[in-house]
Amino acid sequence: MSHVTHRSPGITAIYNAVKSSTRNKILDLGECTSANLSFYSGLGCLFHFESANEELRDARADFRIDTILEGHTPREPYDIVLLWDIPNFLDPDAWVGLLQRLRRFIKPGALFHWISYVGARVPVAPGHFSIQNRLELNVTLAEMGVRQHAGTTSSQLLKQAPEFSILKTFISGEGMLAGVSEQILCYRPDATRSARAVFSSAEREQGLSRKGTALVSPAHENVWESARKAPGASLLDLGRQDGANQDIWKSRFASVHSEDLNLLHARVDKMAPEQARAYLAEGRFFEFQPGTTFDVIIAWDLLNYISDDLLEALSRRLMPFCHDGTRLFVMSYSGKRMPPKPQRFQLAADAITIAEGSDQDWQARSSQPKTSVQWLRMFPGFFVEHSYAFLPGMQRGLTEYIFIFKGEARLAEEKARMTEEVMARRRAREQSAEEGS
Repeated sequence: MSHVTHRSPGITAIYNAVKSSTRNKILDLGECTSANLSFYSGLGCLFHFESANEELRDARADFRIDTILEGHTPREPYDIVLLWDIPNFLDPDAWVGLLQRLRRFIKPGALFHWISYVGARVPVAPGHFSIQNRLELNVTLAEMGVRQHAGTTSSQLLKQAPEFSILKTFISGEGMLAGVSEQILCYRPDATRSARAVFSSAEREQGLSRKGTALVSPAHENVWESARKAPGASLLDLGRQDGANQDIWKSRFASVHSEDLNLLHARVDKMAPEQARAYLAEGRFFEFQPGTTFDVIIAWDLLNYISDDLLEALSRRLMPFCHDGTRLFVMSYSGKRMPPKPQRFQLAADAITIAEGSDQDWQARSSQPKTSVQWLRMFPGFFVEHSYAFLPGMQRGLTEYIFIFKGEARLAEEKARMTEEVMARRRAREQSAEEGS
């Protein structure tokens, strides 16, 4: 068992939703703790603890959804439901069945909070969650093991339970546990929108859709192909935190981690030069679990906008988490003009689009574009595996690279093979010369 503190933006969102009223009713599927009881009482809420996570820990394979709230008849339906991490331990049918069972106990517009484990290895049993304040949880987790049930993506869930929609997704926020995401669901029984229309995304609150300008991206297709060939692969996305993108990545990769490089760039840019150099030299940005390695790293077009100092610091930070065969996906602006800021790329099924409403007028660039050789100098150990440019449907002025990391053993093997090929050609020439004479 491990005991940790977790910054919970999901609980903060729930707090903000209920703090202005004392008439809210909370259904907590976890066990009753003094901290949670005190937190709900301080908000003036009515509440009920169901202890379903304890039952699931005890029953395991014998756990039945229909035992939840058995014999419970609340005087009024609930406004808030806290699921904690319970859905991670249910197969997809049981997860949908849980939502269907809870419908009779909740109001239209009720909010659900749940915690999702991202990756192939997860705690072997539900955790204990204790609310310390509106920002933090104390969490007790069981030992890690192989995931017993295939993760249900938000899109799959919404197709089977279309009366629920996802308002907010939180991933890799400051202080959040690595490998954990949180989501806020809303029960909307009268909604007529399809699951696709309420697809999980942090942008949904801001009214942005998944519509956009479709791009041909050969490098992206290469990434999908590598995921198909290695079903246990892990991915690091350095782009903006986008819940819908994360859902699509998770449908193809066993483990998905997200870090916002643009946010890091903005933070460093605000520092005084001496402070920035010290911060980058320390290399404490981006928190990864010990032993983590990534098979694919998605850099989008972000590397075009950060300083060489940050590029070198990023390379040093990522190097310990690469292995022989790690692929780095980079979009490089190769012309005299480029967008003034990173483009907002979004995934849609097997395609990439530029988000609707995010078009920019390309401007004359302030520095020369980097060649593939210059990129590789920034990322020692990587080599060009594929490069794509000027193909039909690709964005003009954009070159896509797949760089591959090669370990010492592979490099030695390739050097030996190349040496043997050179020697074989030399022997062939000498033999040909002898026969000619």
